[in-house]
This record gives sequence, structure tokens and C-alpha cells, in this order.
Amino acid sequence: MARISRRGYLGGAGATLAGLLAAACGEPTVRYVGQPQAGPAGPAGPQGPQGATGAQGAQGAQGAAGKAAVVPVTITWGTGGRQDLAELFQSAIDLYHDQQKAVSVELEITQPGFTTKLDTQIAAGTPPNVIRSGEATVLARVPGGAVASLESYVAQTKYDLTAFYDSTVQAYEWKGKLYGLPWIALTGMIWSNVAHFNSAGESLPKDTWTWDEMLETARRLTKGDEGSADRIFGIGLTDWWEFHLLPMIRSWGGQLFDNDVDPTMMTVDPAAVDALQWYAEMYSKHRVAPVAADRGELSSVRFFYAARDAMFMSAVQVQDMRTRANFEFDIHKLPTGKAGFASGSTTGGFAVMQGAPNIPQGFDFISFLAGEAGQRALMGFGAQIPAYRGVAESADWVGSTPPKNRAASIETLKVAKPAPRGPFWTEAKAAIRKAYAPVIAGKETARQALEATKPKVDAAIQKHL
Repeated sequence: MARISRRGYLGGAGATLAGLLAAACGEPTVRYVGQPQAGPAGPAGPQGPQGATGAQGAQGAQGAAGKAAVVPVTITWGTGGRQDLAELFQSAIDLYHDQQKAVSVELEITQPGFTTKLDTQIAAGTPPNVIRSGEATVLARVPGGAVASLESYVAQTKYDLTAFYDSTVQAYEWKGKLYGLPWIALTGMIWSNVAHFNSAGESLPKDTWTWDEMLETARRLTKGDEGSADRIFGIGLTDWWEFHLLPMIRSWGGQLFDNDVDPTMMTVDPAAVDALQWYAEMYSKHRVAPVAADRGELSSVRFFYAARDAMFMSAVQVQDMRTRANFEFDIHKLPTGKAGFASGSTTGGFAVMQGAPNIPQGFDFISFLAGEAGQRALMGFGAQIPAYRGVAESADWVGSTPPKNRAASIETLKVAKPAPRGPFWTEAKAAIRKAYAPVIAGKETARQALEATKPKVDAAIQKHL
């Protein structure tokens, strides 16, 4: 499919919106300004009103009526986020307004409490026309009919979904339908504090390293006495399943569900058990990773910002790292396991709400935001990888440093798999995290945790089959 061109939006390529409107609800609303003046007679046609000189077609009628001005349809863009992002988001809206005159967009930022407000609006039948949100928030509201499916609009406009990284489109798919367009992606990476590597005489990780090599590197980088306030840990870990634990399980040749796309049950797979046990022992057995008691009041990421970890297993959040880490840092791919390299991602993007009017106009706006022009306008958000290949792989993004190895995040995203899809995942993940906490503490085994949580996860899946 050919990608929608946004240049010359009001010209031939700009017929995208006109076509949607004609198919859905007729031509855009217009009003006439100025005094009516006689225009040249046009050919007779059933739609042409009677003019001063006789029967006229559409062109003659327009001349007779005077200059036509489009009265734009107004839609609302609802989003969470800091209020200081309003200027950035408004700049994208202004660019959209410059390129077409049929739709006017109003920005509505709610922080905190965006999803709470959204659910209240949905219940009242007054949701915003479009929203910016991650796939979990969007898909969780699909079963209630709150989110519009987009396949017909994609087909009608020939919108090229191959312009995006595969996992970012797949993230918004459920049961064969598409419920959003991608904007940005997060994918799991290893962050390094370059000074700690240099002081230990260590080379920075290679993209082909293994999980065992990562552990040995973390051992050598761990410095200081157990329990001391100045102890440096080899690696900071998280329980982010989408970015680290699920990819690790796959790289070890295991799986957590019988099918990641449309799961029917959770599995207690031997390779998954081994991977999760190995990961937990970095905390409890090898003591190369800090636990909550080691971090005190600091979160895992703030502990890394404080230079207390030599490495940190996290996602690509470049803007945060640039502004908060007062040291040289870089990023590296996750290690390779027995079954090869695996990576995971989550996606932020845009959806159209089913309960709001003007769905075609909503799709046109989010197709602009997700496309090249919109993504370039929003690049100042800065924290994650653009989902649009041409923007992410441009010198403007991948060539911007630090980190120097930003290209590694692109290579990781190219082969990433999204989190398990469907509304069940948020509930299932909460149950799995709770069960895994005693494993991290060394009080239970990974097998015990998976067996204990399987009934809860299966019940969450069954609710949405």
C-alpha cells in the first residue's frame, strides 16, 4: 500500500479526508460569506441549485453563491502528560491545521488521573474524539465498545502500516482488528555508567554477549562491602516483564503462554522456570543487583541516576537519562540466550473513541500524528523511539547523542515482540509480579511462583476469550 502523502494536503493527496467524509457523511460542512454574486453558468446537474441564469451544476452554484469557506468540524484530543508538553502537542496541532481546513483540533491534557477521567467520560457518553495512550490502556477498553476499530479507514486511505516497526502496529491489534496507530516505542536495553566500566578496566558490552557473560561482568563491577552506603552494584534490575523478563524467557527457548497473540492459558514451561530462577538469583544469590532495602528511598532508576549501579536494565528513555544522569552513559542490547536473541516492546500511540462523533475526522488526525510529519513535529518528546521507521532511522534521531550506541535500540526494536495482547494482560501481569516477588527475595522458587499464579492468570484470560 502507498503511504499517505501529507505534502500538498489540500491538493490531490489531500483528498484523503475528503474521501473519508464523502463516504461517511457527505461533503464537509460549508457556509457562504459575502454577498451572493452571479457566477458563470455550469452544466445542469441534479445537485446544482437553481441560479439566476438558469439550471446550474455544482461549479456554477458555487460561483453564484459567492466565496465558500469551510466550517471545520471540531474534535478533541485527550491525553495525559505534564502540562509543559502542551506547547509541543499544540505545535503538532498547528501543523495539522496548516495542512487542511476541514478539521479543528482542541487539546485537553489531564495529569494526573487521565484514565480515571477517560472512563468517566466514556460512561457519560462524552469521550474525547481521539486519545494518546499506550496499548494496554486502549485494549483494556475495547471489550466495552469504547474504541473504534480502524481497518476500514486504513484500507480506504491506503495508509501504509509497513512504515512502522512491526511490533508497534501489532501492539494495537486484538482478535484480528486494529485499534490504534503507533507513535513511540519502548524496548528493553542495558544502560551502562561508562565511568564505572573505565575504573574497573572493563570494556563496554558487545551486542553479542550472553546472559552468563552479563552476570560475570556484573560480578566484576560490584564494589564495596555488603550493606555499605557506598556499595556499587554491578547491575540494577527491574521486574518489567515486557522489556526484560518475557524476552529473556524467549531467548532461553521458553514461553509464558500457550500463544502470545491469542493466549488461552498460562504455561509452566521448564525453560521459562529456569530463566526466571536465574534472573532472581542475581538479587538473592549472587548479590550483584540491589533489592529495595539496598536502595532505601530511591526507586530503581533513581538509584542508577545516583551512580550506584554500573549497569541498569531498563527501557530507552533517552530524555530522562540526559537530564538526570550526571555522568557519561551508553546503551547496549540485551544478552543472547540458548535460543538466540529476543527483545520486547511496548508502544504509545493514538486511538479514536467509538462513543464520540466524527470518527473519520478523528482517524485523519491520528494518521497525521502517527505519520512522518506528525512524528517529526513531536520528536521533542524525546524519551522513546519513534515508531515510524523513516524518523527513527534518520540522523535527526538515531544520530543524536548521547547515547553513542543509539542504533542498538533500533536493531532491537526491529525484531521486538509486543507484550501479550488483549485486555487480560494488565490483570495477569499484576498477579505474576506479586507471585514473583518472593522469588526475588529468595523465599520461593520460580516454579512455585508460576504454579501458584497460573489459576489467577488463566481466569483473567478466560474473561476475555
